[in-house]
Amino acid sequence: MANRVSIRPSALGAKGILGFAALELAFLATSYNNLFFLLLAFSAVLGVLGAWWSWRNLRDLRIESLELATAASGCQRAARVHLAANRRPRFDLVLELDLGSGYDEVGYAPYLVNAQSIDDTVAGQPRGVRSIDHARVTSNFPFGFFMARTTLAIEVELVTYPTPVPFGENPSGGNHPGDRGSSHAGPGTAMAGLRAFRTGDRMSDVHWKATARRGTPVVKELECESAPAVNVVLDRRCDEATLERTLAQLTTLVLAARTDTPLHVHSQGVKLLVDPDRGGAQDALRWLAAAKALPSDATAPPKLRGAMLLPEVRRAP
Repeated sequence: MANRVSIRPSALGAKGILGFAALELAFLATSYNNLFFLLLAFSAVLGVLGAWWSWRNLRDLRIESLELATAASGCQRAARVHLAANRRPRFDLVLELDLGSGYDEVGYAPYLVNAQSIDDTVAGQPRGVRSIDHARVTSNFPFGFFMARTTLAIEVELVTYPTPVPFGENPSGGNHPGDRGSSHAGPGTAMAGLRAFRTGDRMSDVHWKATARRGTPVVKELECESAPAVNVVLDRRCDEATLERTLAQLTTLVLAARTDTPLHVHSQGVKLLVDPDRGGAQDALRWLAAAKALPSDATAPPKLRGAMLLPEVRRAP
């Protein structure tokens, strides 16, 4: 089904209409009829051709895909639009999205033949998950007299997670990620095998008996101990300000878990895993973007021994 195109005069077009009306009055009020008739005829043909060409320029456009990167609140994100059209070239195409405060430009194609990918950025947005079901393409090609506009159906989500912030000092103790020591895996104690000495190896790793037998330095290879997963329990029975601060702190842990220690997040009705090998970060960030505070009489989150509890409990000094 062909997309519908609407046309209205631009600022230049409105001035052109006033000029056309002035010529019409001059044609009726003066004796230079032939000259003014030619000017009127030329202006009318130019206006009709401009309107027809503007309408034709946006016909049969379609959006093959629209990709919006996930981003932190208030930060710009990358946008990629794959725009396509049938047969003839198109010109001066501006793609706009309704982001809640009016339409914002997210792509511009001065010249389009068949299909083209357009890269641009989207301005910073508040935390949340917004479903976008349409995009708008506008153009004032060819003469600038008319602004043609068409709406194209799409299906995309705009995911904006909290801006990560570090944890502050924890007066209560025992609830700060740093209190648990380094989360990186360290060398184990079980010997996995022997290998030749390399520059940078510690002298304490040298296997002296094997070195004596072989006559060349040999070191012990130890099995790496896997770092334990971090468990976090988030209680969303709190006020909005506390939840926003807590979600921002939890975002820091989620982003770190993409390349560090696995992270388990537990909350009311939610259990998430972020793991360097198995992924899960995108699902966790989307949940953080959409999470809402719960009333005080809501169900409590699960209780896990040794888990980090959020929001942090702060005691008065």
